[in-house]
Amino acid sequence: MKVRYIAFLLLVAMLASLTACVGITETADDEVREFTAEVCDSVIAGDYEFFEENSVLDKDKDRDVEDKLDVFYDNDMWDKSQKKISDYIRSTLTYEIDYNSAFASHARKEGEIDVYFKHVDYLGLFKSGKAENTKEYYKLLKDYDQTVEKKVHITFVMDRRHWELADYEKIFVDLFTWKDFHYDFCVDYSNYVTKTSWIHDYDSGSGNEFENIIYIEFDIKTDGKNLAKDCYYEVFFNDDPDPLYQGEFVEDTFYGNTYYALYNGYLLNNSEYLDTGTYTFVCYDFNDNEFWRESCEVTKSSSVGSNSGSSMSSNTVVFGDSDFYDYYISSGWYTTNSDFIEYDIWYDLPSNTDYEMYFELYDSDGLVYTSDTFKAESSSSYVELTVEADEAGVDSLAPVECLIVYDSDGKMILSDFK
Repeated sequence: MKVRYIAFLLLVAMLASLTACVGITETADDEVREFTAEVCDSVIAGDYEFFEENSVLDKDKDRDVEDKLDVFYDNDMWDKSQKKISDYIRSTLTYEIDYNSAFASHARKEGEIDVYFKHVDYLGLFKSGKAENTKEYYKLLKDYDQTVEKKVHITFVMDRRHWELADYEKIFVDLFTWKDFHYDFCVDYSNYVTKTSWIHDYDSGSGNEFENIIYIEFDIKTDGKNLAKDCYYEVFFNDDPDPLYQGEFVEDTFYGNTYYALYNGYLLNNSEYLDTGTYTFVCYDFNDNEFWRESCEVTKSSSVGSNSGSSMSSNTVVFGDSDFYDYYISSGWYTTNSDFIEYDIWYDLPSNTDYEMYFELYDSDGLVYTSDTFKAESSSSYVELTVEADEAGVDSLAPVECLIVYDSDGKMILSDFK
């Protein structure tokens, strides 16, 4: 009898052990599901204390949780009207937990789950253009019934049988996208434009009629408005409704003056004279509203070989969109004769950095020579671009008028004219 009783106890213990082993994963998943609901409720409620008590924190490096979450809830840079908008958007938050996505393990001490949040489509209303100021926008927003959905992936770690958020900040970065949105209503960027100018491959100035050119740049100077942040432009040819090219404004500085350059990269890459016609640069704000347009007239003469219509000026340098510009100091023609050409570029590269480039030479008829790829090395302060007539396969290099330097990706570094 005693033997049977002992056997019975062993059987009960074994079954209990098996049951516990089977239930570990299921229990961990359920714990994560329940904890996720608390997390989501705390996000909506703005419960700072919850995140401070239930997150993995680096006490030595992290700012206080309250300071970090203030960025998302009470950003001091916002005015009162924008704060009201932010609070209202957060008040529309709802969520649905994807319970099937839950995966957790007590043994690994980690877990994860997906949550789908919904909130009012603040961006859709803004882009509709129905509001002219923040007060009107807030009023319309409260009656707006369109929503957007965002998937947020949440990760957990276990500390002494207690689940914690592995990266609580990521939840807010992924979800609170409206905190970085600029409610810039009815800004007429044209009011900020103080000067415009055209630059092409021969000269620069206010004129807009050019002959036999391969490159156009349109520059805008503003009264402190940053066009590179929110705006873009398109280039149109004659009456074609489809743009030749679309690009972003590039902020640059020339002799202490900040301007915004519109590079016509599409045409530059052709490395041929532009076709006769009207080229129109159209500028748009972040709401796709046109705020500026200017056109230039280009003529490709029938006798391109003479290139007599160009007004080439001495030592005109036009910069391209390569990041080598950050290291550029100066450049110039060192030797130019019928047998040999040398062009030097001075730069200041970071230590242990080499920069690959190549160059092309043009005369009035077009491309004369393309060099092999070479390196500008940080161990030096300049590089020599050289070619002999025999190497270029021509009798004389005297007709060469233009040099264009490219980086290894084919982006123009600069062009220069004798």
